[in-house]
Amino acid sequence: MRCENCGGYSSRADSYCRRCGAEMRNLRLPVKRPIAQPTVWRQAAPVLARGVALVALGVAAVVFPLAFAVGGALAYLNYRWIVAVVDTLVRGAQAGRVPRRAYVKLLAPLLLLGAGLYVIFSRSLVSVGGLVGGLLLLVAAVMMEAAYQVYLAVRS
Repeated sequence: MRCENCGGYSSRADSYCRRCGAEMRNLRLPVKRPIAQPTVWRQAAPVLARGVALVALGVAAVVFPLAFAVGGALAYLNYRWIVAVVDTLVRGAQAGRVPRRAYVKLLAPLLLLGAGLYVIFSRSLVSVGGLVGGLLLLVAAVMMEAAYQVYLAVRS
């Protein structure tokens, strides 16, 4: 190994030059540098992860309420159809003949609900949980109304 101070030669095991006595510690081993990684990526990775998480949360915050609203609207529509069918059946029974449109009205909500569920499961456009929650919302309201009517009947 060559000394930078005097230009003399020494063995690699020597820590000092044999000719001038200069320290050769820095020359003995090759310098190993760590692989340089861009500092921009290290700084940007947590920001990107937070951004992805916020976008996912934003999508969930939009999709679930949308599905809940769609489910609620379908449940209300189904309720109105059932009321109309029951009225038609009662009037038809009193008159002695039930019209065919009552059967169509009875089956139409089921077909529409089946079509909606097919689209949801095949395309995943809205949250299934939100849709089911919206559908059950009207059921819970009807049950509460029925319980209140029973309470009024028992009370009087």
